Amino acid sequence: MLDSRLISYSDATFLTGNCCENIQQVSEQHLLDLDLGVGQFNGASYPLTDQESLYVGDDSVEIGGTVARTGYSALAGRRKFLTPSIDIDYFPAGRGKRLDYQAHEANAKLRPILEKLADMVQGHFIWESKPYMEFEDGEGWYRSEIFIPFEYAIRHASNFESWKQHLSRIAEQAA
Repeated sequence: MLDSRLISYSDATFLTGNCCENIQQVSEQHLLDLDLGVGQFNGASYPLTDQESLYVGDDSVEIGGTVARTGYSALAGRRKFLTPSIDIDYFPAGRGKRLDYQAHEANAKLRPILEKLADMVQGHFIWESKPYMEFEDGEGWYRSEIFIPFEYAIRHASNFESWKQHLSRIAEQAA
């Protein structure tokens, strides 16, 4: 059981990636052992049930002035979550639109929004003050995730499009 809204990557195992693909980090048997359902996609095992798969999509919504990709889902604390993923990238001067200090400021502003959003949905979030990835050339990015229980999405929307609209509304309220 997860006791805090703020969790770390070690608390979660991702089920689907940006394009809703099964990223093969959790076996079908493990999900069944946890009494969590599974589904099928193109004849292969899929970590989401048919109902859960209605709420992920290869798309994005805005959260706190950043782009959150909506294809991700994860397992954390014996529950499945939708996990919109946010990357705030930066580049060396002259190579991109955002410099490292600007990305750092945007990342710092994102934390209270994620915290409020996690409270609103009875979920969790991952946020770190240091870049998720940084390269020698000065390019890098911060990454954050919001963990939204599938049960919440199912109660508030009937399909992916209505879920995106709802998520956009509550993200705006959290900001």
